[in-house]
Amino acid sequence: MKSDAQVLMVGKDEMLLQTRKLILGSYFQVDAAGRVSHAAQLMGERRFDLIVLCRSLSGHECERIAELAGNQNPPPKILTLGAGRRQSCGNGVDAEPVEEVGPVVLVRQVAAMLGLDIKAKGRGISEARLVGIDKLLAH
Repeated sequence: MKSDAQVLMVGKDEMLLQTRKLILGSYFQVDAAGRVSHAAQLMGERRFDLIVLCRSLSGHECERIAELAGNQNPPPKILTLGAGRRQSCGNGVDAEPVEEVGPVVLVRQVAAMLGLDIKAKGRGISEARLVGIDKLLAH
């Protein structure tokens, strides 16, 4: 069964954003924003449990989203992808930086940050299929 956890993905690479949305959407309720203004609009309309920030965002954009997240009560957790290339975002919020990840690691990381067990909750893409997708994308 799909989790009710609300995840917002923010990044400038539209194709990567949509691919990640499709993968995470098998397990969670996912919205995507290609601009900070769109992310701000979505965050104004509803509360998210987790915000995933893509490496394509500038440090300023990342900090702006973290600031907006900090205004929500309770603030969402923040997962910063490709964090080795810049400072982690999320001053004052529950943030976690990670290096670039494949589909399997991304799903596991999001589930862990949300305190969920994807094996029990996930549907649509099995763990074995995720590993296959991960290998395909690595080539």
